[in-house]
Amino acid sequence: MPTQGSGRRHRLVTGLVAAATLVGLPPAGAADGAAEIRYLYKPPVAVKPAAQVPLLVQKAREFPRERIEARIRALAASVAPGFDLARARMATVADGETIEYSYGPHRVKVYPRSGMMKYANRAAYNAIPPDFEKQRAVREERALLIARELVERLAAYGLIDQTEILWHAPHVYYRKLGEDVGGPVGGGRPPTSAPPRDMDTRVFLSRLKDGVPVSGHGVRIVINPDEKIASVNLMWRDVEKSSKTYRTDGDMARARQRFERALAVSKGARVDVLVDEFVYLDPSPRDPVAFLEPGFLFVYVVRTPLAGKPGVFAVSKKLHWFLGATEHGLLQVPSLRKARLKRLDVELPGDRHPEATREGEHEREGDDRN
Repeated sequence: MPTQGSGRRHRLVTGLVAAATLVGLPPAGAADGAAEIRYLYKPPVAVKPAAQVPLLVQKAREFPRERIEARIRALAASVAPGFDLARARMATVADGETIEYSYGPHRVKVYPRSGMMKYANRAAYNAIPPDFEKQRAVREERALLIARELVERLAAYGLIDQTEILWHAPHVYYRKLGEDVGGPVGGGRPPTSAPPRDMDTRVFLSRLKDGVPVSGHGVRIVINPDEKIASVNLMWRDVEKSSKTYRTDGDMARARQRFERALAVSKGARVDVLVDEFVYLDPSPRDPVAFLEPGFLFVYVVRTPLAGKPGVFAVSKKLHWFLGATEHGLLQVPSLRKARLKRLDVELPGDRHPEATREGEHEREGDDRN
């Protein structure tokens, strides 16, 4: 059955009790001291929500196999013409959350409940070329030209709407190579030691809908030094604006106050807020949704001092907190993924199943991990 929407009540995408598990904190509501909170995010686009905003409604709750395969053919035509779907091997994960199609070095992973897809050329993605010492990463200007050409092809096949790409603030970064690098698998070349340097180039293009970022949506492209595309993540749910709009509270200062009051951390803890942004939240690419709602997303890391170890902190994984910005009162589709994980927690208690929450790591004072 559908579940009640959150309205403007705060909602934990990754719960505070889970945060307590990660870093040994008291449960929510048991804070024993103020934390040091640093806001580190510089948003790529300034969002000033209107007084009334729509929800984003998913057009299709499930993608039948015929539609999935049509989308795979379109993706293959855009990035991997050698991919032969008719001869590809299909593997469906038992939980129904993903389907994989493999042909030669090409692999396409599909999320049938959202329509999102990931492509990788396994012979090229994260591979170490035999002559890597001579290779140089594609620089940003050229990488963005390659990315734009790909986006135009994806749009021509109807896979994305390129007018929703945030072109003026792309995120371009590089995979480092060097530092005791070994040869290719089975290549027989002994490891070498070299100063780390850029190898492949990675471009992430965010998605905006009606001027508002859509959390987790966009196109991620990996480009090898030979300018070939090694991987494409097409995180793009097919949504449209609802016909009705809803009164919205777009005050970030007020949202920060709510976030800080909701934190439950130990005395002396440090909280680094990596993202605090007004977005449309997509809960999970593995689930169908009735709608994406607007609100404030906080992504943060907690560093908790370890008793008896001065300067040593337990570090959480990235945690998420979301505050809905509208009073819509609508019903959301229950998360099939959360239900599955809950069953696993019962069947395999503790950390015996592969998707269980793991402890955070430790770091010493002065480590720079931002």
